Amino acid sequence: MRAHGFTLLEVLLAVAITAIIGMGAYYLFDQATRAEQAMKARSAQFEALQRTVAWLETDLSQAVPRVVRGEYGEPLYSMSSRNILYTVELTRTGWTNYAGGRRSELQRVAWQFKDDTLYRKYWRVLDRAQDTLPREQKLLGGVSEFEVRFMDEEGTWHEDWPSQALLQSAGDSGEDASILPRAVSFTLETKVFGRITRLIEVPAGRVPEAAPATSPPEGEGGEG
Repeated sequence: MRAHGFTLLEVLLAVAITAIIGMGAYYLFDQATRAEQAMKARSAQFEALQRTVAWLETDLSQAVPRVVRGEYGEPLYSMSSRNILYTVELTRTGWTNYAGGRRSELQRVAWQFKDDTLYRKYWRVLDRAQDTLPREQKLLGGVSEFEVRFMDEEGTWHEDWPSQALLQSAGDSGEDASILPRAVSFTLETKVFGRITRLIEVPAGRVPEAAPATSPPEGEGGEG
């Protein structure tokens, strides 16, 4: 009895079916891989957003009335939005001194919104010299808006701090440079997660006694 073999048509049909199954499996695998990558990217973006909001809340809620000196000896307000480079700049407490080095627990920080990215900058000393440069932390990309508003003691909101009224009352004397707002509101909008708004009370706590502000700190300024 002669064995029955496969015809050319049957072979071609089997090859075609195998190819279709293989293409389908590859498509499903590719889609699953893309979905996993997108999920990981979204998760990383959300973690960066949470970290950025936490940094903002911590910096603003720990602001203290400590005036610092700029690169040329000029007094800088305890909190200010008047520097065109930064959305807000302030002196805060809570810079934990883990190593016990000879430095203050106060820290000067600034938030910069540039090229759809939010940066946090900090100085290793409070009162700067001409060669003092800030360190930079790139915290969040894909930002479409970052705004900060300030409430004074009378409950009036201002787009800038010190407010125009406060600047006029202080004049050229530099008085009231340490005055902080009663509260700060910030709005952060990202292309992925939309708009977030937070209202932060500024306690204006006591400036802690510590080592001289110009002493170089040990450890990284981003801590605490």
